[in-house]
Amino acid sequence: ARIPGLSNNLPPLRNVLGEPVRRAQSLGSGISSVANAFVPVLYREVSDDVINKELVRLRHGFTPPRRQRGNLDLTTVVGSNGQNAYDRWLELHGEVEIGGRTLRQALRRTITGANYQRIGPDSSEGVDSPRIRIVQGLIEDYRQAAYRKLLKEFPVIAGADRRRLDIRSARLRGQPAPPPLLQALRGQ
Repeated sequence: ARIPGLSNNLPPLRNVLGEPVRRAQSLGSGISSVANAFVPVLYREVSDDVINKELVRLRHGFTPPRRQRGNLDLTTVVGSNGQNAYDRWLELHGEVEIGGRTLRQALRRTITGANYQRIGPDSSEGVDSPRIRIVQGLIEDYRQAAYRKLLKEFPVIAGADRRRLDIRSARLRGQPAPPPLLQALRGQ
C-alpha cells in the first residue's frame, strides 16, 4: 500500500462513514517527487468538521464491519467494475439514505441537536458515554441498510447469506443442515 504505483490498484482506505481517506502525504509536496521520497515526515490534513471532532472527543474506536460474512470473505467477491464487495459495502455506508439523510447528515443533525448536547461526552471507568451508544446505533443502522443494498448488487452474496440462514434455521429446529448448494441444484 505504501509503494508508489502499486498502491493505485488497491481499494481506498475508508473511514467509518465510508468516505475515502486521503493517504498520508510527505511534507515538501512542492519539491520534486525524488526529493519527496527522502522526506521521512508524513502528514494528514486536519479536519474541523463537527462529526470528526465529536468522534475524536468520544475517544472510542468506531470500527468498520468485519470482512467475513459467514464463511464468505467479501474482499474475494469482485463486481464487474473490479470493486470488491467489501469496499463497495463501505462505500455504501456513506451513500445510502434513511429518512432522506445520509449517515453524515444524520450524524451532524444528531450531534448538533440539543438532546445530544445535554448528554455528557465523557466515559467513566468501564461505562461508555451514552453518546457512544447513540453514534454507534446510527452507524449500525446505516451499515445494515448498506448491506441490504449490497445484497442486491451482489447476488452471489445474497445466495450465500440465504444458505447460511437456512443452515442456522435448520440447526435451531434440531434438523440436519440442508444439503450443500451444488447437490441441491443438481437435485441429489
